[in-house]
Amino acid sequence: MNIIIGNKKLNLAVIVFAAFVAFSCNKIFPDDSNKLRDNYPPPGGASVQKKVLYLILDGAEGREVDTIAPVNMTGMLKNAVYTTLALSGTDSRDSLIPASWANMMTGAFSSKTRVVAGFDSANFAGYPSLVTRFKTERPQTRTVAFAADKLFSDNLLKDATVNTVSQNNDQQVASNIVNALNTDSASLFIGQFNSIAKAGDAYGYTNRAQQYADAVRAVDGYVGATLAAIRARKGYVNEDWLIIVASNINGNLNQGKKGADSASLYDDTRRNSFAIFYNKRFSPTKYWPTAPPPTLNFANYTDSALLYRGFSTKNAINWSSGARVELPNTNGIYNINQGDSLTIQFKIKILNPSQVGQSPDVGAGHWCFPLVTSCNNNNSTYKGICFAFDLGNKNGDVLTNIVGDTTSSVASGNRVSAGSVYPKDVLWHNMTLTVAWPAGSPIQHTFYFDGAQRAQKSYKPGGTSIVSPNPLTIGYPAWAFSSMSPGVDFMISDFRYWKTFMTPAQVASYSCRTNIGPNDPLYPFLVTDLKLNDGNGATIAKDRSSRHNDGKIFDYNNSKSWFSFSEPGPGVCPPPDQGYYKASIRGVDLPFEVYTWLGLIPAVSWNLDGKYWSTPYTDVVP
Repeated sequence: MNIIIGNKKLNLAVIVFAAFVAFSCNKIFPDDSNKLRDNYPPPGGASVQKKVLYLILDGAEGREVDTIAPVNMTGMLKNAVYTTLALSGTDSRDSLIPASWANMMTGAFSSKTRVVAGFDSANFAGYPSLVTRFKTERPQTRTVAFAADKLFSDNLLKDATVNTVSQNNDQQVASNIVNALNTDSASLFIGQFNSIAKAGDAYGYTNRAQQYADAVRAVDGYVGATLAAIRARKGYVNEDWLIIVASNINGNLNQGKKGADSASLYDDTRRNSFAIFYNKRFSPTKYWPTAPPPTLNFANYTDSALLYRGFSTKNAINWSSGARVELPNTNGIYNINQGDSLTIQFKIKILNPSQVGQSPDVGAGHWCFPLVTSCNNNNSTYKGICFAFDLGNKNGDVLTNIVGDTTSSVASGNRVSAGSVYPKDVLWHNMTLTVAWPAGSPIQHTFYFDGAQRAQKSYKPGGTSIVSPNPLTIGYPAWAFSSMSPGVDFMISDFRYWKTFMTPAQVASYSCRTNIGPNDPLYPFLVTDLKLNDGNGATIAKDRSSRHNDGKIFDYNNSKSWFSFSEPGPGVCPPPDQGYYKASIRGVDLPFEVYTWLGLIPAVSWNLDGKYWSTPYTDVVP
């Protein structure tokens, strides 16, 4: 196929080959001989013209493209903001063609555009494509667009100054773009390619399918040809280019194609896309290099929990007004025997931390307010395990855990303190205790806060087992209300008791999680798993482990003791929600980059779903 550059007739294949050679030999684009110029005119000279090249690559799966490492797109990364873990959409509707096209061209999700598997119900009056938006808001902006799919062209490019479709012919699309870049003064150039998706549909969306990898490399050659055409423009020295190369949908989950992936980092292969924002003056910035962003601090923890109420004055409250959950020691599952190892984890939110330690009843002594305990009582016996507030400690008011088998309040090594850890932020945190008692060796117990190790201690019990006479209790035990100083209000969720020792890495991984499924490798060691969201009127805390060791709820305030919440927290990584997906570059974000670069700032009244991703290059508005 021939194209015209200046007064010379050249074959597109030659241009693609030349682009490939230019970026081979282990060089990162741009090298000294091929780089986009940065010698922009000095003040007072010709004005710099903002330009955008926006290339949409249907079906280029982010991780697979990263593995294939096509030479031109890989070369762009030296001066790009980019990710191979982008998202075509935040739910299954947005990962369909043409829904993902609409995302990338309107900046709104399918719930607003009403574009899912077709355009019949499209709401382009409320959410027009960026081409239409420029025609309406900035009619002087010239747009030229070329597509490999007539549906894309007819519905999303119809208001472009130039709108040309080359059905299922990516090579012709590339030729048209190169010709336009050589001759046209437009501000916005758009190209849509579909050959990668067609190869994926036929052979699988994986680098292991040679046809798919070849299609990626072929389209990468077209990308290289457009880059070469930009550099060859006569007015290039007075132009400032934003080049966006991005993909959308990918293969079906478990699609059955030979070599196809059966899983994805987002649990849906159709949603893992990629995005590159390139400009010669950008510093390289990669979002989420090896894994999707964690939900920690990005997604809200949405659930309900029982409120464990404190008490205002020592011995001045009816203990039956409090709430607690008691777990029976069925078949001795909470005993600690020589040779055992265990891990206890739970999430906690302290509602009024400033009240702790304010009562004169604390005095100069120690007061340990039990949060989770099988110990006998506050200060006379430590036979079992106890998580507690330690008040009057030499380190100040702290969170602590105790493991012991003594009938005395003083026992060498039976306490390990969390130091100065004391959450006063009224957020959800995580506490973890690991216990290891090898035969013939002392007990080693380690305390973790929000997945990080805080303290460790060892001691040797007098016998070969620790058997508490009390049930394991979550919340203030009954004896606390008749013998202790005032306490705080708090909530606990996701209580888990494992008959296994977790390594520090496992604690960091498991501590913030909100759900442990039967297929989890550590699930067989889980002897108690209480979500503790059983709700108003519940008398049983359901155990989701295979042991079904349900707890008994003592909730004398009934509905007043249960609270719903939806909030982030440093100790919790819940399932993804809509807020979480904003941590990744998405298809709806791409129009924002185009609008902003060309000086059209999206108005709040447009009610779009995308956002602008800042770059190291701050000169983004003319």
